[in-house]
Amino acid sequence: METKEDKFRKEVHLDELIIRKLEKQAAKEGRSLKNYMEYILIQQSQKSSK
Repeated sequence: METKEDKFRKEVHLDELIIRKLEKQAAKEGRSLKNYMEYILIQQSQKSSK
């Protein structure tokens, strides 16, 4: 089980157009923007570690 100490908080600055595209894609998948971005990052890190 993950604890609070296992997680890191990062801030990203993205263009408004990118945010809108991500929000649209997140809505299509029934996710919040935050949850969708976490999902994408986890998927990418798993691909790159293979």
